[in-house]
Amino acid sequence: MVRSLDSAKGYHYERYGIAEFLAVMSEAGPAPAAGSAAANVAALAASLTSKAAKLSAKHLLRSDDLDRRAILLRDRAMELCNEDPEHYAKVIEARRKQRDGDDPSTESPALALALSLANRVPYELAELATEVSALAAEIAVTGNPNLIGDCISAAILAQSVVSIASVLTEINVPDPSSHSSETELKQLYSTVSNHVTSALASLTQRSATTNQQR
Repeated sequence: MVRSLDSAKGYHYERYGIAEFLAVMSEAGPAPAAGSAAANVAALAASLTSKAAKLSAKHLLRSDDLDRRAILLRDRAMELCNEDPEHYAKVIEARRKQRDGDDPSTESPALALALSLANRVPYELAELATEVSALAAEIAVTGNPNLIGDCISAAILAQSVVSIASVLTEINVPDPSSHSSETELKQLYSTVSNHVTSALASLTQRSATTNQQR
């Protein structure tokens, strides 16, 4: 059985094969869960973007820069995949202590802090995914036209990550007035949606150009 945590070394999901990761995700344990799944989706989006950048070298002068940035975002996404269960483990522990405390009905400062720290992962994922979508949209518009499908897919995957991040953040901090990230996440979703629209428009333009040439 695949084990998701080495108590001495922490989580290292990047070492797992796809089948191993899916197996441990399916287990009846607290981790990995939605945050790690979203991180993997972000990493996949960044990987597709990296591929598209590499194959657009003849079309984009800055394809190497886009590729390098996509790889950095991919690697950070995988780090967040490992960090998410580490933070959530602290939330579980804080909830346990609160449940066993004198006043389990009142959220303890320790639990509030643990939830706040846990929110950092989905929020950073949303920021990361938004940047990935920007790279993907740029390549879709000006890069290799044969990679438009990959770029659009990357942008849509990134958009889903921002949606998941918004849900997880709302669950962790259900009172919007207590956390400024709700407004920021809405802005990120608007931005990533614009990138998806831009990428899709490149497909429409390509189809129109192809029809004119027939």
